[in-house]
Amino acid sequence: MIFKRCGCRDASRRRLGQSCPRLGERGHGSWYFQCWAPNLFGRSERIRRGGFASQVAARAAREDCLAESVARRSGDGWTVERWMRHWLDTRTRSARRLGWPIPATSNSF
Repeated sequence: MIFKRCGCRDASRRRLGQSCPRLGERGHGSWYFQCWAPNLFGRSERIRRGGFASQVAARAAREDCLAESVARRSGDGWTVERWMRHWLDTRTRSARRLGWPIPATSNSF
């Protein structure tokens, strides 16, 4: 599913989301996609990403995400090095957000 929404709020400070009357205006709001894909454990999980400038960009990102989830599901393409890079990237992003110092890493494991 591909949809457009914005961060506008009504008089009671609730987000309007997809019901904003200005969504039809060019440049107002951003595009999102939502899809379901099996995770590594075989359970279906919802994937929702947003902030895309156009519907075409959101559709392309959804297709990339679904193609990636096939590789994740089957385990193909996941080497120890790839897993370690993924693990380190997800940890360092959280650390950066919290303002922790990030250790220098080498490109080879």
